[in-house]
Amino acid sequence: PEGVRVSLSAQTLFTPGSAKIQAEALKALDVVGDIIKKSSKRIQVEGHTDNAEELGEVFPSSWELAAGRAATIVRYMIKRHKIEPAL
Repeated sequence: PEGVRVSLSAQTLFTPGSAKIQAEALKALDVVGDIIKKSSKRIQVEGHTDNAEELGEVFPSSWELAAGRAATIVRYMIKRHKIEPAL
């Protein structure tokens, strides 16, 4: 009843210490996006961090990097796949 969990490796999706999606990851995200678009289930996106030693000014902590990565995926799904966010 709760749906299906899909996990994609942060190493595959992002460069270390970044929330920018790697070009090679777009195909996998598009497959997931096509499935999500056809579903009526609630969607939950969780972001995770990596072992980057220096995160920099944009993401000064690992939890901020994780949140940024989750937001990047959500934005991609909204823009590319026209998935409507719930308010």
